Amino acid sequence: MVFKKGHKPMGRSLSGHITSEETKERIREKALGRTPWNKGIKHSKETKQKMSENHPDVSGSNNPMYGKKPGLKNQWGVNNPNWKNGIGVYRQRALKRYGYRCCDCGIEVKELLLVHHIDRDRENNKLKNLEVLCRNCHWLKHKGDNLK
Repeated sequence: MVFKKGHKPMGRSLSGHITSEETKERIREKALGRTPWNKGIKHSKETKQKMSENHPDVSGSNNPMYGKKPGLKNQWGVNNPNWKNGIGVYRQRALKRYGYRCCDCGIEVKELLLVHHIDRDRENNKLKNLEVLCRNCHWLKHKGDNLK
């Protein structure tokens, strides 16, 4: 392999080197007898007291999230615009209209399919704003913009 002046080859772990089963077994055997550095270490009463004094009480009603539900502007159940007789309907409508197939890659595994809002407005549930995507393509739609 020829490298430009000043460039060094990648390490073996990055160049596609495959570790043999024998080597993997030796690594497993070495790791077997080891114990974590902090296993069995107990905090003193003094240390426990300091930790409890410096840690705020966030149990029950002291928790800032107490009584709140995560989600779209706390629009759960009946308050959600997609709720109809106990069922969120936009997903079923999109799957029925476009079929159980990813619009980008064509995968047809029902458990991997999601419904994507094209304009990213989760309240705009018109069929022309929805598309069926697999989890991977959906992630790429949202995060892929940052990768470019």
